[in-house]
Amino acid sequence: TWGDLTAQNATLEAQLKYSLVRLKEAALDRHITRRHHGCDLDHTRMPPHRQRPHLLSAYVALIGDEFGLDGVAAAHADRFLLQAKQELGRVNANKLMSELRSDMSVLEWVQALVSDINNQTPSADRLIDRSCLFRWVQANLSGDAAHEIFYDDERAEEFAEQEPSRPTHRNRYQPFLSGRVLVEILVKAKMLVRMDA
Repeated sequence: TWGDLTAQNATLEAQLKYSLVRLKEAALDRHITRRHHGCDLDHTRMPPHRQRPHLLSAYVALIGDEFGLDGVAAAHADRFLLQAKQELGRVNANKLMSELRSDMSVLEWVQALVSDINNQTPSADRLIDRSCLFRWVQANLSGDAAHEIFYDDERAEEFAEQEPSRPTHRNRYQPFLSGRVLVEILVKAKMLVRMDA
């Protein structure tokens, strides 16, 4: 089912981790662009093991499981994997993952999650299951905090910059998060660490 493919049938923590996959892939893609000049040239100008798809396989084979990337089995089956790994040279996997994390935008992730959760289309394909979110908040946050996952006219200013800025009548009893409340949930779920100013 779609829920199985997108981790929507999983725990909230697993859904949040899955929501990061595209950001991780984008960070890795930028790393490949910076480090492997010419990797997008066609096969007449660049040997296969130096082209982006095979370099990507080499990186995914190296850090995919630990970094939470999709396609690890396919990467290991890449017929140019050995040559592509040689093209990478010596790579410190922990340092690479740290660099990739630094290249990811927390703001972009939070905005994507808010857009996903607050999507008002009834049949939307979601990364985050709203009923799972509600159950997690009930189990892990105080009663007042649990109430804050819903839209409240008294907090309308928290939603003013968002699109949509309020739920439809049909979705008024569904979670509708402000960025502030989502960040609190992410901190509680240990997906973000609050940095003291």
